[in-house]
Amino acid sequence: MRSKKILFLLLFACAFLYLLCMPQAALSSVRSGLLLWYHSVVPTLFPFMLLTGLLLRLRLLEPLLPLLRRCLTPLFGCSGYGAFAILCGFTAGFPMGAKLTRILLDQQKITHAEACHLIGFINNASPAFLLAYVAADQWQRPELGPVLIGNVFGSALLYGMLSSFRTRAVTDVPSQSGPVRAADIHSSQKDCFSLIDSCIEDAVSATVRIGVYLIVFSMLADATASIPLAASPAGLILLAALELTNGIHLIAHSALSFPVQFVLIPALAAFGGCSVIAQSVGMARMDRTMLRAYIKSRLGVVAISCLLSIAMLLIGTYK
Repeated sequence: MRSKKILFLLLFACAFLYLLCMPQAALSSVRSGLLLWYHSVVPTLFPFMLLTGLLLRLRLLEPLLPLLRRCLTPLFGCSGYGAFAILCGFTAGFPMGAKLTRILLDQQKITHAEACHLIGFINNASPAFLLAYVAADQWQRPELGPVLIGNVFGSALLYGMLSSFRTRAVTDVPSQSGPVRAADIHSSQKDCFSLIDSCIEDAVSATVRIGVYLIVFSMLADATASIPLAASPAGLILLAALELTNGIHLIAHSALSFPVQFVLIPALAAFGGCSVIAQSVGMARMDRTMLRAYIKSRLGVVAISCLLSIAMLLIGTYK
């Protein structure tokens, strides 16, 4: 925990120094981070966080849990609520998978062991991001969108299945109270509005925190780009790993050949970048065990993604 705080203090200190020493460039970085947050995070993640919060607090998912468990437990060794987290993590995008895992753990819907298992492979880029931004906008090849989704999601799903054999004994954590009736939920208008207001407050807080992370790492990426070694291939890869959206843009518009980009961009999308890792660690309030599991799983997913990309190139499917 102490090392985590030191790391965050160093990151924010570097961003603050960059803001003081290069105000014009820092201003442009802040605007870029704010625009990314406004156009991508607010319209996509905020409604999703609000709806999932209401679903969990009203316990409206309970009738669907047996079906979800029958479908996904044989593959991933998860509980019913774990299956719900898998569906949300693969549709909502970073860092919703990590956030939802923490919510379920706090509400005692899943065990700590299952949380460590889930957080490793359900925290992924959204399908819309891969289709619209990466394939269509950056690569200018929208036909590669399904291939990109198959690579990134397939790598995470494969890792989830392979790693599930260690957690096959995980079962649903029983709720602390009995089934909730509609009359109990809406017993008074004050209670209903209080519940909605609490869910809105949680969703707003999470959305704002993600925006802060985006701004800080946007400044760090721009500051790092001014270093001369950043123009080398190794420097480009390290710079791209700081922030996902900017990193994909740098690789897609670099002098690297398309086969190299075909390996690097899906791997970066699977990894998420340092910004996503910082967001996920903060949103999920990871302890040391969970953080180790998350880092280990991300590296495993990246390795699988690279192998899949190389296999496609060797077969000659994409050039």
